[in-house]
Amino acid sequence: MKPLEPVNRLLPRDTGGVKNSAMVVVLHGDKRFTFQGKITGFEILKALGLREEEVLLVKDGKLLPMDLPVEEGEIRVIPVISGG
Repeated sequence: MKPLEPVNRLLPRDTGGVKNSAMVVVLHGDKRFTFQGKITGFEILKALGLREEEVLLVKDGKLLPMDLPVEEGEIRVIPVISGG
């Protein structure tokens, strides 16, 4: 399945560590994505072409509910491995 197109709030540039109060920085592996304004976990996953079953989102050391709007801060995308 081809990943969906990024939402128009995704800025494909490195922020260079500069913080802005209206920015959400998403760290996925060695990549860094910046979103402007409020965004939910569901929107982040859609923009990155990921499924909810594949990853966890962590903000400030706590799991981020997928439906919670986030306006600022850093979110880490953690891959989930399951066995059967």
